[in-house]
Amino acid sequence: MKEEMIEFEEENSIEELADIIEVIEALKKTSKYSNVEKVRKEKQIKNGAFDKKLILEELI
Repeated sequence: MKEEMIEFEEENSIEELADIIEVIEALKKTSKYSNVEKVRKEKQIKNGAFDKKLILEELI
């Protein structure tokens, strides 16, 4: 995963993004966390998504 992330940061290509998604999909299929998609959706509802690419870095 780290390698794919580095390649995406360097090249910023759709092919590298597809590789990252492929790794994530494989992890979802082979991990013990079969309910990961349910948890992801619950977190999205509770915390929001990254659609606007905003990341909270610090709370004051």
